[in-house]
Amino acid sequence: ELKLEDNNILIANISAFVTFKDHYTFVDAAYIIEKELPNAIFLLIGKGELETEIKKYVSSKNLDKKIIFLGFRKDIPELFPEFDLFLFTSKLEPTGGVLLEAYASKVPIVATRAGGIPEVVVDNKTGLLCEKENPNDFAQKAIKILKDENLKNTLIENGYNHLLKNFTKEVIAKKMLNEIEKVYLDNKK
Repeated sequence: ELKLEDNNILIANISAFVTFKDHYTFVDAAYIIEKELPNAIFLLIGKGELETEIKKYVSSKNLDKKIIFLGFRKDIPELFPEFDLFLFTSKLEPTGGVLLEAYASKVPIVATRAGGIPEVVVDNKTGLLCEKENPNDFAQKAIKILKDENLKNTLIENGYNHLLKNFTKEVIAKKMLNEIEKVYLDNKK
């Protein structure tokens, strides 16, 4: 669909174009990454009130040929496995369900150390965490993963296993049932 080269590295973000998703940090990180990895292509997937503003910002950084806006997509499960890296710059996130999709699709993650994200991404084990609003931190960690195949594969394997161990419907249902039983038994005393 995008007619990219086989050697392109796809770095993606899937989120609504709203302030707390912090697309500015994504764009600024892309600006840094692109200098080190000129074959990198960045995908922004989603819609929202700030989309036009972010497109203007991309143009101001001369990244129009590097950052592709795909809009709202219904085929995310088919797209995800094509990504080489998921770069999640959100600065306020309860958990980031999209991170679980990255694990399921075996895509390595660089995400913000904020909100509930550290409950989903274990730093240096299932992904790399960055300080919010720090494009240099995001860029350096993205480059680190993309240049180190062993690290990339370890994070992918650990992330997938972390998903299976902690975030399947069965695991969540069992945890919830255990909590309900605990509350019931505590109230019965």
